[in-house]
Order: sequence, then structure tokens, then C-alpha cells
Amino acid sequence: MTQFENISCPVCASSDYALIQRTKDFRLKISDTVFSIVRCNKCEFVFLNPRPSKAESMNFYSSDFHKQDNTLFYKIIEPFFRLSQESIGKTFKKYKKSGSLLDIGCGNGSFIMFMQKFGYDVRGVELNPEAEKFASNLLKDRIFYKELKDCDFPEKTFDIITMMQSLEHVYDLNEILSEIRRVLKDDGILFISVPNAAFFESRLFGPYYYNLEAPRHLYFFTKESIKSLMLKNDFLVDKFFRNSLLESVSTPASLYHSLWSFLNDRKLLTNDILKGLTFFPLVIVRFFLRLFFIFDDQNLKVLCSKV
Repeated sequence: MTQFENISCPVCASSDYALIQRTKDFRLKISDTVFSIVRCNKCEFVFLNPRPSKAESMNFYSSDFHKQDNTLFYKIIEPFFRLSQESIGKTFKKYKKSGSLLDIGCGNGSFIMFMQKFGYDVRGVELNPEAEKFASNLLKDRIFYKELKDCDFPEKTFDIITMMQSLEHVYDLNEILSEIRRVLKDDGILFISVPNAAFFESRLFGPYYYNLEAPRHLYFFTKESIKSLMLKNDFLVDKFFRNSLLESVSTPASLYHSLWSFLNDRKLLTNDILKGLTFFPLVIVRFFLRLFFIFDDQNLKVLCSKV
């Protein structure tokens, strides 16, 4: 049986919180456990509570979680992801034309492989040891499969530190941000990308939203809450980056998965053939629906600096 732990608010340490919704692992379906999402009554930070113990957290990741997606659909939309990574690389060049880059939660290393092409001296940190099976041999000795604090990087080592869809997975938020501050140069930049809890699909589908992904996602960020978290840890949020038009429409499957999680859970429709037939029609619906919410970013992209 999974062991759970109750926590205080990571931002303000308050134990006064209120339940806002219950959800399940609708994305990977590893567990039928019902998870609670709460909002701090003091600072309004939203987080999973109680949550699986850190020792058992990897039980909620599939063995191929970091495998490269080779489906036909992914191959069609892959150029959009490449454009997104290229955009990030060009952004970094405006602040740091060269130097050392560390990606925390680097998965199979695809992002740092791309950043290497931009001329950065890259390193990665990844807690899931299964990810090593899917990493390129070109990254051998550049990815450390351990906690950041256990890597023993010297103080003020990195010019750029990134957390691409990984901060929401971290158990010890304040601890890792403290270590990031230690190993980041004084004029270095911290770039974070996290799911936006205020995105229109999150508001529309609630506990069935595809990117909610409990219990792997432990926190659910908005612009205000990430600013509060960073300030507590002596970082300033210098800028939120807008998603490009291509980026905004390049993740169309989230509406499809969210809708079918709702239909299946409510036993309204459970036909797998019908589910398959609705994929491309719903992708098209989502594409046009997304245009109405073009200023509503699915992910928050945040540039931070040391105070």
C-alpha cells in the first residue's frame, strides 16, 4: 500500500488549506488512487496534499516514461517542438552567448542535446534511472542520475540553469532552489517552464485536465504563485515569455485526452473504436478553439535571476 505524507504549504509554511478538487491518474493510469488538490488559505498556493512519499514516487512513473515518442502523430508535429527549442536557444543567446548550461530533470537528454548545438557546455540531472536507457551515447558522463545536491557541483558553476517541465515534480522545492542559487553564477539566469494551472482547458476540465497529471505533478502554478515561490528563495522573476503562435497550437491532443478521461470516468462513453475515430476531429476542434484563447498560455515560461 502506498505511503502518503501531509505537508505544509511550500511557499508560506502554513498548514491551513482547503480542498479544491479530487483527481486520479488519468494520464498513465498506474493507480486508481484518488488524490486531493488543496489551496493554501494564507497565500493561495495550490498543491497535492497528501502526496505519495518521496521513496515511493517513482512507482507512479512507467518504465518508458522518458522514451522518445515515435508515433506518426508525433512525427507530424515534431517540427513545432523543434521550433520551440530553437526559440528558447535564441532567447538564451540574448543573455548568454556561450557558457555552461545545466538542465534539471533532463529526462532522456533531448533538450540539452539541442542546446549543445547552440554552443553551450551542457550537463543534465535526472532522478529517474530508467531515463538512462533512452539517452544518447553522446551524452555519456554529461547526465547525472542523482539529486542535484549530491552532484557536488562547485559554487557558481553555471551560466544558465533550466527546469523544463520538472519543477512541478520536485519534492523539496525550497531545498532545490537553494542549491540552484548556490551553483548558479551571480549574473546567471534560471529558466523555468511549468504547466499553467490557469489555462482555459484546466478551468474547463478540472480534475480531468490532461496536464494535471497527479500524482507526478505535485504543484499547480500560476504567474502569481511562481513569483511568490521564487521571491521566497531569493530569485526575481524578470520576465514571462509569451508562447509563439506555432507553439500555442502544437499541443492539440490535450483536449482529446481530457475529454475522454471525463467520458470514461463518468461511464458516459467507453468505446475504444469511437475514441480512436474522434482523435483527429477533436484535434481540429482544439486547433480552432485554441485560436480564441491565443493569449492564454498552456505553459508558463519564466526567466529568473538571483536577488
